[in-house]
Amino acid sequence: MNKLFLIVLIGVGALVGFRLWGGGGGHPAMFADARLSDALDRQSGAGEVLLVKATASWCPPCKQMDRDTFSDSTVAEWFGSRGEGAMAIALDVDKYGADAQALGVRSMPTVILFVGGEEAARFSGYRDPEQLLSWLEQNAPARLSGAK
Repeated sequence: MNKLFLIVLIGVGALVGFRLWGGGGGHPAMFADARLSDALDRQSGAGEVLLVKATASWCPPCKQMDRDTFSDSTVAEWFGSRGEGAMAIALDVDKYGADAQALGVRSMPTVILFVGGEEAARFSGYRDPEQLLSWLEQNAPARLSGAK
């Protein structure tokens, strides 16, 4: 009986760990597949917004933000309502270490907002959808070029 309990406990622990820290491979749909330099070039016009999420595959809070925050419909709606005037990318710090270093990323997740190609604001650590939206409203221009 003790062996069976131990096996079940290990199995449940593995499933919970997979869900919290390893489950799901990619990033939410709002993230474009683009390099930092390309994204900055594309979103460098007056009032255009680029959100950069510095992340790593081994970062539990990054995965939690992907699940809870960046997959939230209100966050996706905020970006969608701004059309081509807003873009988001995920910067893998292990894959693009030089870019992460140039941006001064020291912890993850770090979220950096660029407006017109210039850094406007940043934060590090987990934020829920309401906190992220409030931060975006405080730091992004009310009307973006290319907005619907």
